[in-house]
Amino acid sequence: MVSEDYKKVMEAIKALPESSAESVQDVRALLQQVAALSGIEEAQCLKALKARTGHPVRSLRQELKQIRSGLRAAEKGRTACVTSPENQYRVLNDTILCTLSHRENSQEVQLANFDARIQSEIEFKDDQGVRRVLELKVKIGGATRDVRVSVEDFESMAWVLTDLGATANISAIPNAKSHLRSAIQQLSGRVEKTICYAHTGWEKRMDGSWIYLHGGGAIASGVNLPHIKVELPESLTGLVLPDPPNDEQLLDAWKGASEFLSVAPDAITLPLLAFAARAPLGNLDFSLFLVGPSGAHKSSLAAILLSFWGSTGALNSLQHSWSSTTNALETIAFSAKDALLVIDDFAPSGTKSEIAAYHKNAERMLRSVGNQVGRSRLDSEANLRKTRWPRCSLVVTAEDKPSMSSIRARLVVVEMERNMVDLARLTACQAAAREGKFATILSAYVSCLAADYDSIHSKRLSRVAEIQRRVSEEKSHARLDHNYAELIFGLDLFLEFLVSRKCIDERTRVSLKSRAEESLHALATDQSASIEQASDAERFRSLLQSALRSGSCHIRTIEGATPENALALGWERDPSSSMGDTLRTRGNCVGWVEESDLYLDLNAALSVAQRMAGDVDRIGATVNTLAKRLAERGYLLVPETNKNRLQSRKCIAGKRQSLYRFKLDFVYESESDEASGADADPRSERNGEVTLESDRFDAWVSSTQRELVPASDPHDEYDH
Repeated sequence: MVSEDYKKVMEAIKALPESSAESVQDVRALLQQVAALSGIEEAQCLKALKARTGHPVRSLRQELKQIRSGLRAAEKGRTACVTSPENQYRVLNDTILCTLSHRENSQEVQLANFDARIQSEIEFKDDQGVRRVLELKVKIGGATRDVRVSVEDFESMAWVLTDLGATANISAIPNAKSHLRSAIQQLSGRVEKTICYAHTGWEKRMDGSWIYLHGGGAIASGVNLPHIKVELPESLTGLVLPDPPNDEQLLDAWKGASEFLSVAPDAITLPLLAFAARAPLGNLDFSLFLVGPSGAHKSSLAAILLSFWGSTGALNSLQHSWSSTTNALETIAFSAKDALLVIDDFAPSGTKSEIAAYHKNAERMLRSVGNQVGRSRLDSEANLRKTRWPRCSLVVTAEDKPSMSSIRARLVVVEMERNMVDLARLTACQAAAREGKFATILSAYVSCLAADYDSIHSKRLSRVAEIQRRVSEEKSHARLDHNYAELIFGLDLFLEFLVSRKCIDERTRVSLKSRAEESLHALATDQSASIEQASDAERFRSLLQSALRSGSCHIRTIEGATPENALALGWERDPSSSMGDTLRTRGNCVGWVEESDLYLDLNAALSVAQRMAGDVDRIGATVNTLAKRLAERGYLLVPETNKNRLQSRKCIAGKRQSLYRFKLDFVYESESDEASGADADPRSERNGEVTLESDRFDAWVSSTQRELVPASDPHDEYDH
C-alpha cells in the first residue's frame, strides 16, 4: 500500500510538462517532498522525475542527499518544541516538565529533576556600574535550598552543578538548557527587583539628599534606614553603625569615648582623632602611618580608632594585613569608601626578594591612596577594565617607615615608643568600644553631616586652602601643608559638632583645637626633616660615604696618586706590606680630588650607591635627575661660565672628561675628625712628598724615602 504523501508527489510530477527544462529550484521543491518518503517510493518518484524533466537519476540523488543533510543540521539546531508558552511547562513532584511537539506529534518530557523559582533580582551598585544577581529557591530531593546566581551563570545554566551538586540533572534533549532557563523564568512569574550597594560611604539620592552607607543599611539626616541593602566583602561586614542617638545617649557615649584623649600623649591621640574625624568626609589623599616597636600598642590604638565604624575594638577586628595580595587590598579599599581601613603590621621579613616585594606592594598601595588613582588593566579581550582605586581612609601600623621620600610625603607619620600608652585607660577605651560608644558617636556625626553635606564640602575646599596658606611658610613640603590643613579642618568640624550637641563646651573646644594644632605642627616639622633625610640627594650622599668607608669604591688625585686622608676615601692598608706603610684599593674609582674640590663620575658613583642600598632602598632618580637634585641643595657646584650645564670639564691623568664638581666635604666631613681616629691615615701626600702626621709611627722613619705604591687596580688607566 502506498502512502498519501507518495500519491501527492506523483500527481505533482505528472502535472509537469513533459521533457520541460525545469529549473533547479522547482525540482528541489519536489525533492524536498521526496525526502520524506520510503526507499521504494523514493526510487519510483526519481524515475518519474527523470522521465518528465530529463535530469539523470544520479544528479537527482546527489541533490536529494544535500537536502537531507541540511534537514539533519536544521533538526539539531532548531527548538523541537513549538507549542504555546502558556501550557508548555509545568511542575510535577518537584520536577520541571516540558511538552515537545514535532509535526503533528507531541510528548511531555522531564527537563530537570528539580524545581527552581526566581525570588528576586538584585542590582549591585559600586559606582562603576551595575552587577545583577538572581536569588533562587530550589527544591530537589525533598529539600529546599536558597541559591544566588549571577545572570551570566543563569543564562548558561552553569550554576546547576556548581550550586546543587551531582544529584541535579538536566535532561539530554536538544536545547534542554535553553528550555530550562525559559521554564524557570515563566514559572517564576513577576520577580521583585532590589537595589543593593556594594560599598560604604556617601550616596546621593534621587531627591538630592545624602545618605551614609554602612554594613547595616544607611544613615540619613537624623534617622537610620535599615531597609537600604548594603552587602560588603566579608572582611568589611563589621562596619555597622547603630541608629543615631538622642542627646542623652550621645553624651553618655562621649563620656566613655573621651577617655581616648588621655590614653597616650597629645602627639599620638590628637592626630589619630583628627584623622578619624576627617575620614567620613571622603576624598582623603593621604594615609596615617602609626610607627613603633613591637609592644608599643600601636595595633590596639588602631583597633579603637576602627571601632568608630562599629567594630569591637579588639585586635582580632584588624582583619587586613600586608600578607594579602595587592589586588585584594585594592578591591577592599575601593569598597570601604569614606570609611576607615586598617592594614596591620607592616614588618617586612624573609629573603631579600621577599622584603623587596613587601616594600613594593606597600609603595603601590600608599601611592594609589595619595594619587587617588588605581591601576589600569585589560580584560581577556584586550579592553580596558574599570579602574578601582582606594576610596578609604587608610591607617597602617608598622615597625619602620617606608624608605622613599615621595611616599613619606603622602603620609601622616605618628611615631610611638614603648610605655607611652596608659594601659588602664587603654582597657577602659576597649570596654567603651565593645559597648558601641565610639560607633554611637560616629552615627550621630554622619547624621549631622548628611543634613548639609554639599555646603560642608564647599566650605572644606576654601577652609583647607586658607589653613594651608597660613602654614605654608613654616614647612618645606607642599603635601605636608595640605595634610596638616585637612586634619585641622576635620577635627574642627568634629569639635563644632560636639559643641552643638552639648557634649563639650566652647572652652574645651578651643583648648582641644589649640593642643591639636600644636601637636600636628610638631608632627609636620619632624616629618619634614625626615623627608629631607630620605630624599634622593641625601640618601646618595649617605650611601656614597658608606661605600667609601667600606672600601666598595675609592677616590684618587687627578694625577692618579694616593690622596690625603686616603683611608677615609676608600683606601686600606695592604696587609702584605711588612711595614704597613703601603695602601691599596678594592673597589672602583668613582672620583678624583684636587685640593678641596671633588670631581665625581656620577654614573659610577650612583651604581655603587645602588649596590649599597640593595633591592629595598634603591634610589629612584636617574643620573640627570639626581644631578639636578644635588644642585638644588647646593652640593653640586655648577660652572660659572654656563649655569645650565651641570658638568665641568677636567683633565684626569692626561685625558679630558666631563665630571660633576663637588666640595670634598660632600664625602669627607673633617680632616681633624678622621685623623683623631685609631685608623686615621698616618700619611699625607703634598707635592709628591709623603709626611707622617703622628709620632705614633716613629718606627716608619727609616722607610720615609720609600715610594708608596698602591696595589694594582683595573682602573689605573682611568679610561671612563
